[in-house]
Amino acid sequence: MFRIVNFQKLVVVVFTIFSGTVCAASKMSEVVTNSKLSEECKDKVIQIADHLIGKKGYQILGKNISNSEAFHAFILLSYNDQDSHITLTATPQKTGSSCLVNMEESYQSNELCLDERQTVFKRWEYLGMGKMTSVTKYNGGKLKDRTYVVRYDKPRKKEELIEDTNARAMAFLTQTFTRYGPMCLVTKQQQNMPYPPKQFNSV
Repeated sequence: MFRIVNFQKLVVVVFTIFSGTVCAASKMSEVVTNSKLSEECKDKVIQIADHLIGKKGYQILGKNISNSEAFHAFILLSYNDQDSHITLTATPQKTGSSCLVNMEESYQSNELCLDERQTVFKRWEYLGMGKMTSVTKYNGGKLKDRTYVVRYDKPRKKEELIEDTNARAMAFLTQTFTRYGPMCLVTKQQQNMPYPPKQFNSV
């Protein structure tokens, strides 16, 4: 456990690192213990982390800032052929004991983004490419023309489809080219993840 104290800003940041391999439950229950979250919110974070990690190898870095109610967790997740970075952010709601949990996962693939979209994200709805997507039109933003945007609109079980389209998982795939060949930068994200999780890992 590390303690980093910044006296100028009167901010205390506490880091706790845990790692694991095959297990029935992750170590998130230990990481989130010292957070300011309610027991209900802690349970939600634990359930989501356990769902995302499953039986994969992982490391967790928990972060709790003294002047904030939010809790952040960084997860290094090991798949069979590569690693990914996952960030979980839990923010308590103003009323009640529940909280909003947002998640983002990023990784790099050696596949073309077109191939990645047609294999890993074959059940995700294609929204467009770059600034021509409905998402960028709605939000007024701009993306590179080589960025695919997809949304999880086609779960295996229809009853698991989240009604609010803004709360559904989304992914951004940007094609890059290096001296070693083409690579695809992938970021998946979901705002206000459901409890218990219904969809994010079901690509």
